[in-house]
Amino acid sequence: MQDRQGARDQRGAGRQGQTADLAVVRTQFATTYPNALRTWLQQQDRAVKLVRADKAAAAAAVGHQLNLNPAQAAEQIDELIPLDGKEQAAPGYLGTPERPGALAENLHSAAEFLKAQNKLPAVPALSASQKGSATKGLRDAFAG
Repeated sequence: MQDRQGARDQRGAGRQGQTADLAVVRTQFATTYPNALRTWLQQQDRAVKLVRADKAAAAAAVGHQLNLNPAQAAEQIDELIPLDGKEQAAPGYLGTPERPGALAENLHSAAEFLKAQNKLPAVPALSASQKGSATKGLRDAFAG
C-alpha cells in the first residue's frame, strides 16, 4: 500500500518519492515455501479488493485487529492507496524480474539520504535493491 501523500509526491510536478508499507520475506523462506508466499500475496490482494469493495467491512476487520473503532480504522484506511497484485508489478512500483520497478530506485535513494545524514554506514548498490524485490513471487502469485 502507498499513502496518499506518497502518491501525490510521485505524480506531482517534478517531485519523486513514495511512502510504502513493505513486507519482507527471506530468500530461503521464499524458495523453501513458495506456496506459502503465493498464498500470503494472494491474501494481501484479497484484502485490497475488500477495502475497495466494502470499506465498512474492511474498517471493522482492521479496527478489530488494531483495537480501534471502525470509524478510526476507516480514517486510517483513507490515508492509503491500496495496490492490488497487478498494480504492484507496474513499473512505478516493484516491476518484474526482467524489469525492476521504481521502488528499488526509491529505496536506494532513501539509503543514500540516510547515509548522508550519518544514519547508515554504507549504501548497497542499486542492484541489491532490485535483486531484493520479490518480483518473482509476485509474478508467480498472479500468473494466469
